Amino acid sequence: MLSEMKKHAERCADMIRRTSEALVVSHIDADGLTSAAIIATALEDAGIEYSTIFEKQLGKDELSEIAD
Repeated sequence: MLSEMKKHAERCADMIRRTSEALVVSHIDADGLTSAAIIATALEDAGIEYSTIFEKQLGKDELSEIAD
């Protein structure tokens, strides 16, 4: 199981390294805000520009609207 997680993490990291900008979408609660801060710090360290959107709800409708 750990080897599968590592494989997926490496794939995600490779995709992130190939991008020049990112959109961070976060739920407005303690773990969502903390996660967004960690991701923002990692993106800054990597020199990747990013925007952040905070949502009270992150359901299918909200995610569809953000994707458009």
